[in-house]
Amino acid sequence: MDNNKEMIEGLVSQILDDYHDDKIINQQNLLLSFSQSVSVLKTRELTQTRIQRALLHIILNIHTAPTQIPFARVLGFRRESSELLSRIKQHSRIPLITKLADAQNLLDSEGNQILSETVFSSNLYEKLLCLKTGRKFCHESQKQLIIL
Repeated sequence: MDNNKEMIEGLVSQILDDYHDDKIINQQNLLLSFSQSVSVLKTRELTQTRIQRALLHIILNIHTAPTQIPFARVLGFRRESSELLSRIKQHSRIPLITKLADAQNLLDSEGNQILSETVFSSNLYEKLLCLKTGRKFCHESQKQLIIL
């Protein structure tokens, strides 16, 4: 119960810039799903998008955006561009990740932390998509490069 209250208070603080509304705190038992949470928290002053963004930031534990992404990740490429991709990999100032398994050795602790958060977010999205469509879940680390 206290955990829900802390989450709601964090949300209220985040989206209302330290404005405290007891009505929202008292409705914590109505927060059964993401959609219901957004509906319950929506007011004239707060748009649905703002509430959704704040809830996602709380769920994903996002407090600040990184000032710089210390790596580039290749998700796919055209076969005829493989020469260009090799040159970019050789001459880039930041690591170019083509295999997720190799990332830990290529990145520093900050890069590994950002990549870990990215993989977590991607897996969360994939799980929700699989629940919606009935497809089998595929972990981000198991996905192959897409070569066209």
